[in-house]
Amino acid sequence: MRLNEYCPDPPHITVIVTWGRKVPPHLDHTYPRYGKKQIFCGPYLRDGFVGDFQYISTSTLHFDIDEVISKIEDINKIDMFIADLEVGIVPFVKGLDKLACPKIGKIGDTFHGMYPLSSLIEYLQVERYDHLLSVAQPAHLHFFFEIGYKHCAALPRLGPSIDVTKGKIQRDIGVIYVGIRFSFHHVRRTLMLFSLERALTAQGIDFRQYTHTGHNEWLSLCSRSKIAVCSSSNNQFTPQIFYIMHTGCLCMVDELSQQTGVYRFFQPGKHFITWRSFSDLISKILYYSEHEDEAAAIARAGQEKAREYFPVEAVEGKIIYDFATRNILPSENFRADIDKRFNAVSSGDFSEKKFNRRIRFYENIQDLHRKHETLHILFWKMTDDISAIDVADLPRLNITCCLDETIIDKATAEAVAKDQGVTDITYVYTAELSRFGLFDICLLQADNESDDSQITEMMGYLKSSAVIFVFSETKEIQKNLIESYGFVPAAKSSCKNFLKRQIDRILVKLPLFLLPFGIYRYSLSLMPQMEMVEGLYAFYRKSGNTDFKFLFSFHGARMWWKYYFVKCKKIIKIN
Repeated sequence: MRLNEYCPDPPHITVIVTWGRKVPPHLDHTYPRYGKKQIFCGPYLRDGFVGDFQYISTSTLHFDIDEVISKIEDINKIDMFIADLEVGIVPFVKGLDKLACPKIGKIGDTFHGMYPLSSLIEYLQVERYDHLLSVAQPAHLHFFFEIGYKHCAALPRLGPSIDVTKGKIQRDIGVIYVGIRFSFHHVRRTLMLFSLERALTAQGIDFRQYTHTGHNEWLSLCSRSKIAVCSSSNNQFTPQIFYIMHTGCLCMVDELSQQTGVYRFFQPGKHFITWRSFSDLISKILYYSEHEDEAAAIARAGQEKAREYFPVEAVEGKIIYDFATRNILPSENFRADIDKRFNAVSSGDFSEKKFNRRIRFYENIQDLHRKHETLHILFWKMTDDISAIDVADLPRLNITCCLDETIIDKATAEAVAKDQGVTDITYVYTAELSRFGLFDICLLQADNESDDSQITEMMGYLKSSAVIFVFSETKEIQKNLIESYGFVPAAKSSCKNFLKRQIDRILVKLPLFLLPFGIYRYSLSLMPQMEMVEGLYAFYRKSGNTDFKFLFSFHGARMWWKYYFVKCKKIIKIN
């Protein structure tokens, strides 16, 4: 069954839904109906009834379910409990074992912010749900499978609840981008935006950027545009893709990994366009601006496919009900185990300590991936490559595994990765490594018998600004040797210090204001932002890792004056 064959009416059930938004549910047009009767609970609601919605106010964002149970007439009449799960902004409810009904967790943003995966995993190990659905990033479901959540799937991203393309549409806008202009969380998007403005303006192409629009206004703008640029913050399954395609506009989104599942429904070049880098994006915009008939044909094919598989938001309640009660999904493509990395998870022995360090390593690499256009990462003679398999769903990483030929050969390593659906890892021996240049990040696995000469050899392949992560079963690894090369341990306090984080935010934003003048020649920091866990260590070089390093020297101050104030003065005179 396809999604457009679903009946939009919600099932005849009573559902408790957690609510962390300040806008009440009856005013939120984007939120689906899960049942005929819905009981919403959260700190921003007032006790009472609005139509067939019951609102229950809770004392805090993270409350005990007893606060809700005490205000419900008959708890035995509750058919389902549904909670949005996202670190920091939605309720994490305690005491769920007091509910006898099925409990469904909708996993939201796990792809940016501080500890987006580990905090959620820690919660889910204490409060057990019956079913998990990933709303934003299906590529992370294998982590939840490892901690015992066997019934999980991708929740289909559904199309808009209104059709803005009814009637004759006049596409009078060339290229559109909707997003924040200066963003600490999405520095890469800001860099992309200024690259587009400079290149497209020089070519005489109509390019418009909108910072804030309402949902319906955004859809209307897309319906008037020929091309819409979409940038995922970190390879997530963003709904903007399907919203843009619904409007009949040609969608251009940065290249996502196979593990997101998007390519199970849409083919690049046939239904939408993917881009790998800023220069690749600009060249494709220029091409399709000159070949409008070809662009329109791709946009129409994408619109038909989006409406076939992702019709309206109203059917989400029925999808969740069928998945929880009958184990039915509208398409097999939404099943989590289509990600072949589940093969390794199912067959491996679970070690909580090793799992925790893998998660924290992944969170740090994911955070760096979000900020940078591309990163080169080296896995140095690991005894297993599970961490390389983990980060393979981050498409802007260039992953190289240097093998110890006495332990494993390339053919075997490539076969293991292919069995898990990963083909983007390059396996080499040490003698071949020099042709790949220098690396930004390195992961070293150390133990009591590690050879110090291996660390010395590894250092020759790292950039001056490189970061080293170390997996170790011991507390005293070859720390002194690593520090002798100018590396210092990532301080625990620096990761949690609130004042330092606020200063870092400012230091990241300030260089962005140089972009209008064509000046951004300072590399972003590779310093890990999240605290390490037991068995995981990180080292970085201070000299090569500051986002604002040009201000910390006399020469840097002269550069600041020359490239910023002098150029500003010239621009003011010209204008």
